[in-house]
Amino acid sequence: MSQGELHALSLALFLPRAASPASPFRFIVLDDPIQAMDPSKVEGFVRVVEELAQTRQVIVFSHDDRLASAIRQLGVTARVVEVARGSQSSVAVTNAQSPALRFVSDARALAKDPDVPEDVKRRVLPGLCRLAIEAAARDVFYTRQHQAGAARETSEAEWSDARSVPAALALALKGDRDADISGWRSAKPWRSKSMGIAGGECTAECSATLQMRWRTYNAPSTMF
Repeated sequence: MSQGELHALSLALFLPRAASPASPFRFIVLDDPIQAMDPSKVEGFVRVVEELAQTRQVIVFSHDDRLASAIRQLGVTARVVEVARGSQSSVAVTNAQSPALRFVSDARALAKDPDVPEDVKRRVLPGLCRLAIEAAARDVFYTRQHQAGAARETSEAEWSDARSVPAALALALKGDRDADISGWRSAKPWRSKSMGIAGGECTAECSATLQMRWRTYNAPSTMF
């Protein structure tokens, strides 16, 4: 058996006992339970935990971003937080941002930083913008695929074939990576600018655009 299958088997043995009516505990704590699991098992785990959380508190610790992604894409009600250790062993707990928002925040901070040379911004900002757009598109695509009842393997295969920003957006918006999104792109002035930044070198004007435009982005869905 693979490592992921062994973890799934362990959970299958542990969770029924932990959720037994005879158990005196009304909470379950799991530490990194999805490591080495494939995407379909991660989704199955999230669904099981969602059901368990109807009658008890469930706390899951994980370094794997796929857990938070599955929670968002499946529309599961959960509080996702980030725990970070600082100097002198201080611990900070903050509400987790989606990957798209994290990339946007990083891009905005970089664009506003006067101590970062413009040539560095021109090299780094396009990549951050591209990652933000692709992360938002991925969440939209997988959420819609799940709502339509598509198999996870099918969604993975379709997403892996979307190898450019326009293809990723077309897949998220139209369900077809070859679909025409020119109408969507021209409907809002910042969409073309954002895709232009993500697709090439960021000029000084692009850097200024980032500083102004990213202030209005409160969620990845704002892009769509």
